[in-house]
Order: sequence, then C-alpha cells, then structure tokens
Amino acid sequence: MRRSFLTTAAVASLALATLATPASAKPPWVSIELPANPMNGTTRSAYLLVHSYHVGTVADIPLSGTATGMVSGERRVLTLSFEKTNIPGVSALRRTWPAEGAWVLAINAGGDAGPTALVSISGSKVRSVDVPTVTENGFTSGRKVTQGDVDRALRELAANDGIPSHDGHTGALVLALLPLGIGLLLIRRR
Repeated sequence: MRRSFLTTAAVASLALATLATPASAKPPWVSIELPANPMNGTTRSAYLLVHSYHVGTVADIPLSGTATGMVSGERRVLTLSFEKTNIPGVSALRRTWPAEGAWVLAINAGGDAGPTALVSISGSKVRSVDVPTVTENGFTSGRKVTQGDVDRALRELAANDGIPSHDGHTGALVLALLPLGIGLLLIRRR
C-alpha cells in the first residue's frame, strides 16, 4: 500500500513538473511606457517605465541595460540603472545620459534568454521603440540584441537626425507649385 502511494506521488510530481516546464521555459517579455505617470511618487520624473512579464503575467524580472550614443562625433556607452516602483513588474529609468546627441538604449529583461528593447532617442525625443523577436518552433519571443543591432539603430538614428518631419502639407505644396514650374519651363523653351 505504501509503495503504491509513493509510486502515485512520484508519477503525479513528474506530471506536474512536465506541465510546468513549458511555461517556465518561455522567456520573459519587456515593454516600454512613456511618459511616466507624474501622479505616482515612484514614477514621477522617470524618463520611461519598463514593464516586465513572464508568460503574460506581470513579473519582477532583473533588468540591465546600456545607453550607447554619439555626441559631437564621439561614441559613448553608459550603464543604465533601474529603480523599482510601487507597481508590480514596473521599473523606472531616470535620464543619466546627456540631452545632446543620438542615443540608443538597450534594455534587457532576464539576461541571455530574455528580450531586449531598443529605444532610439535624439535630443530629448524618443524616435522609436523596438523589441526584436525570433520565432522558433512556432513560438515568437523577444531576443537579446547584439552589438550590431545597437550599432545599426544608432546609425539609422544619426542618419535621420536633422531631417525635418513631413506634416502632410508637403504634397499640397508640390501640387501648388507644379503649374508654376511647368510655366517656367515653357517660357525658357521660347
């Protein structure tokens, strides 16, 4: 009787471990929130907030990160530090990098197996947020980025820095000036 109880307990434990393995094997997820809520004392004055999840549930996951920037033609790399907030699974990041230049923040959740968010910043404006993914066995997850990913994002940001954004009126201006241009060409031909 005792032997069959132990066998049943062992089989049940093995079944529970097998059921728990896929969920625990899945990597965490990270998302970026900005602007931070100024009404919350633990998020007030934060540059951005980092939300971390595990299998769709908020989770306090260790964060690490760097700020890689180009300031006056000089490359700089700074280590980021995150502060816990009073919100589960949310950490605050305060600005510790200079306001000038182009910067890419690489914010990792969970180490080598975890995803990394790339936040591209020019001056004081966030230009983009990207969490690169990988699909394996039909499952899509965030991935840790390489130095090449950071360099590419920084080059793209620096190349686009200073280019005025289009406000939707450019096309109307071109259409308005088109008859004038055609008229000038006709006059020159005479």
